[in-house]
Amino acid sequence: MPLIVGGVALVLALGIGMNAASNANKAQDMVNATNDRLSTALRELNQMQERTQALPDTISRLEREVRNELAQALEKARNDVAGIEQRQARRLETLEEGLTALQDDSARPHREWQVAEVRYLMRIADHRLSLMDDAQGALAALNAADEMLKAIGDPRFGEVRDAIALEKQALENYDGTQVSQLVAELEQITAELRPMPLKMPEAENGAARLLMVNGEPAEDAAWWERAYFQVMNELNQHVTVRRHAQPVRSMPDADAELFMRQLLALRIESARLAALRLDAEDYRANLKGAQELLVEYFASEPVAPLLKRLQDLEQRELRAERPDISGSLEKLSGLEG
Repeated sequence: MPLIVGGVALVLALGIGMNAASNANKAQDMVNATNDRLSTALRELNQMQERTQALPDTISRLEREVRNELAQALEKARNDVAGIEQRQARRLETLEEGLTALQDDSARPHREWQVAEVRYLMRIADHRLSLMDDAQGALAALNAADEMLKAIGDPRFGEVRDAIALEKQALENYDGTQVSQLVAELEQITAELRPMPLKMPEAENGAARLLMVNGEPAEDAAWWERAYFQVMNELNQHVTVRRHAQPVRSMPDADAELFMRQLLALRIESARLAALRLDAEDYRANLKGAQELLVEYFASEPVAPLLKRLQDLEQRELRAERPDISGSLEKLSGLEG
């Protein structure tokens, strides 16, 4: 009987212990889950704090962008308004002059001569620009034509004066030839020329040939064959024969480098003189010749920046594109025709 009671007590104790262990595991799982949720909440809180800290910088950047856009829009609006005001002022001025001129009918034949002179001045302006590349002379002729139209005072010529104003602005912005800038860059390149390493001669495929082509003589070979093999074997240790596809150049020295550098400077100087003559073909030919000298005779890596500058200069145009100043004459001819 006591044994049975003890067994029952043992079973009960084991059941209670297992239940307690299960409850402990569940409690540990709950603690772990709670810790995970707490860690996630802390990370989200940190991210929110970082975004909150970056918010003033974002607002400042957006404010700067808005200010810049507003400033650009205001500047464009001011320019547009200024252009409109100028056109209106010219038309008002033309109307006032026209009202004054209409009071005297005897002035009409004289106005026809004035219009013919305006047309002649416009042709002179176009010829000065297209044939002589004289932007200042063309601008002076257009100024004279505009003053004469202003004096005529005919409201019909308002669009012609607007076209003349645009053409005058284009002439003022026209640089003509770009020779001065190109010449300055070529002079700077010549002044910056320094000693540069020449290209070293290279062997074809690095192939080396031995003086001996036959194998080692047999043991019963004649004594002179064995002696010949021994002598040639010694020579092979000190002599190497190489074959080249082109004639072998001598090792470059300071005199050769100086000569090639002076030849390069001569090519660049010839390109500069061709630019001054506005000879685009000779200009590009000399720059291409200078590039060929660099590629053929100088080490590639040290001269790469200079080669790039010469290539860029070769692509540049000696003359800027001329503006079209024929629109005002076409408008005047349309009114008179």
